[in-house]
Parts: sequence; structure tokens; C-alpha cells
Amino acid sequence: MITPVIFHISMANNYVTDAPLWGDSMRLLVDGVPRAPEDGWGSTCYGLVNAGHSSDRCTIKFVVPNTAADLKLRLQNLDSGTEVSGTMTTDRTVQ
Repeated sequence: MITPVIFHISMANNYVTDAPLWGDSMRLLVDGVPRAPEDGWGSTCYGLVNAGHSSDRCTIKFVVPNTAADLKLRLQNLDSGTEVSGTMTTDRTVQ
């Protein structure tokens, strides 16, 4: 069984040049294995965040097996090669 995981990502840009906010550069590591966003969802995060204290946001979706124990979202700046990642916790509580 699989579960959709949806992230609402906000990005602030305080630099003097525009910064990319691209779904193509986002991966969800599921138990160490990278997964691309669901088809069509990567394109919802496609644009530049203008230079100088501006911000933008987007929504992106991944599909995760219910057996997943370790989730980590990885965002990579394809221009500079820098990477930011964050570990998620999985809550299997039935609502």
C-alpha cells in the first residue's frame, strides 16, 4: 500500500541574484532511496524567486510505501550545487 505525501515549500531569497525553485531538483529519500515527485507535480514548482528579499512557494507530491521508516526531503540548487535536507518523522496513526 502507498500513501501520498504532500509538501508545501516556501523559499526566501535574500541574495542579489534570482534563485531557482524547481521541482526537478527535489527528491524524497525513502529509506535512503531517492524518489522523484509524482508526474505533473514537479512542474508546480518551476520558477525563479526574485533577488533581494523576495519569496515564493509551491506544492509538491511524492508517493511513499506505508512500510517506509525513514523520510528525508532533499532540495538541491542546480546552479550552485548546494543542498539542503531535512528528516521527516512518519506517523502511522489512523485518523
